[in-house]
Amino acid sequence: MSRLLRYVAAGLLLILPQGAALADSSATVTVSGTQSDTVATFSGYSSPNSFMTILDNGSVVGTTSAAPDGTFMKSLTNQDAGSHTFGFESTNGAGLTTLEFDLIVTLQPHTETLVSNIIMPSTITQGAGLHPEFQGMGAPNSQVTFFVNGSPLAETETTAPDGTWSHSIATPLAQIGRAHV
Repeated sequence: MSRLLRYVAAGLLLILPQGAALADSSATVTVSGTQSDTVATFSGYSSPNSFMTILDNGSVVGTTSAAPDGTFMKSLTNQDAGSHTFGFESTNGAGLTTLEFDLIVTLQPHTETLVSNIIMPSTITQGAGLHPEFQGMGAPNSQVTFFVNGSPLAETETTAPDGTWSHSIATPLAQIGRAHV
């Protein structure tokens, strides 16, 4: 078994058989490669064909559209590593925009961070009267729950395959008093 000589050049360990020599001990060794981006990828559900806006600390950093089945996905490349507050808004075909939904996400350098199963809130409009009708759009086949004044009078409605829903509160609002739905 021959003896091996070890040299360290430019941070690389070179192992040569004994008696072998480097032709030029001042040679430059160049190591090249690429590092992957720091990427944030978001996916989830919104009302069908809605326009999604993604914010980072209040500034728009990306947009996308939900598919006809309400699914969406967006990758943001070249992100800075560290903690981010990403906000999400969705504007449906009727021009109604959801409340902003925020997530705090820590991105690791040169890594893709996946955040999935984001469910955007529904939009809502309210009719008038003792039994007002509420309507809006949300993720298809999802459940919208109504709490009247936080009471156990919770009522639910399931969104249609196109994301639309409507619901009339069963208990007259006059019996409930001032209502917060």
